[in-house]
Amino acid sequence: MCTAFSQMRNINFARMSKEAVQQVKDYGKKHLEFMIRLYNIQVANGLYFLHEHPSQASSWNRPEMIALIGKIGRDKMVGDMCAFGMVQEDAMGIALIKKPTGYLTNADERDWGKDVIRGTGI
Repeated sequence: MCTAFSQMRNINFARMSKEAVQQVKDYGKKHLEFMIRLYNIQVANGLYFLHEHPSQASSWNRPEMIALIGKIGRDKMVGDMCAFGMVQEDAMGIALIKKPTGYLTNADERDWGKDVIRGTGI
């Protein structure tokens, strides 16, 4: 759930009540913590996971995400969604959308499209 961690959503927080903002943030934090627990179970059982969030989302800086990155010994990678065919239509027509997206996986890069992913670290 990227809503709680999105830079765009932060702009809207100024228009929301403090209670509503806190509710969104609490829900996002709980969801992220749950997903990281699942990722840790998968790692412990020799299974793979793939986490995806907008590249600049604040979720990448959460302590539990940093701990997971340290545990698996991999850096976040970034790929632009246009490489995967993401498009949007407006008055001028249809065009590809760049949208930098962060990925984290414990799978070997040789097993998937490294040519469209660029390593960044955090």
